[in-house]
Amino acid sequence: MFCQKYQNKIISMKKIFLLVTLLAFLQVTQAQNISRAEYFIDLDPGTGNGTAITITPGTTVNFTASIPTAALTHGFHTLAIRTSDNNGWGLFESRVLYLSSAVADEPAITGAEYFLDTDPGQGNGTPVSVGASGNTVSFTALVSTAALSPGFHTIALRTKNANQVWSLYQTGMFFISTTNANMPAITGAEYFLDTDPGVGQGTRVREQRKMLCSEIPV
Repeated sequence: MFCQKYQNKIISMKKIFLLVTLLAFLQVTQAQNISRAEYFIDLDPGTGNGTAITITPGTTVNFTASIPTAALTHGFHTLAIRTSDNNGWGLFESRVLYLSSAVADEPAITGAEYFLDTDPGQGNGTPVSVGASGNTVSFTALVSTAALSPGFHTIALRTKNANQVWSLYQTGMFFISTTNANMPAITGAEYFLDTDPGVGQGTRVREQRKMLCSEIPV
């Protein structure tokens, strides 16, 4: 079975504060403590020059930041967060957000559905209970993968509000293995630009964010 926790956030006008919960970056070398965090909106001011976020240092951190958006125009914006340890700053993680010009709060989220690989159309996916309705909902969905072939697949989820209006869907990719045994843990990563220098010869990635799924046994 495949579990995933989804959190949907609705942004209303004026006194808008975006609550961002960041599931921590995982340290993959020598368990260095994450000691600092910062965010920026739209334009990167450079490492160490963003707006500082208070965190409790550790190898894994989980925090909530209240981010004022009063100075932003209505429309789409990009929020980015990065963390630092004793070895310096990591890469940033970004999300797109939308500021509405509507005066009233958006209708409450009342339902959700998911689909795998192919979109059957709004309202035709597999329904998921969101629990208590509201502008923010948090829920867990158990998704059967028994009928799926080995390899990569896409899971998508969308929500519905009290006016029966569906949102855009959010997707994530996962892999189904042909082996029943658990795969070894991922312990390192590297990247290269343009030309492959060979396995183990690229630039080591110091931090990785927690992935949606590493393996789903058949």
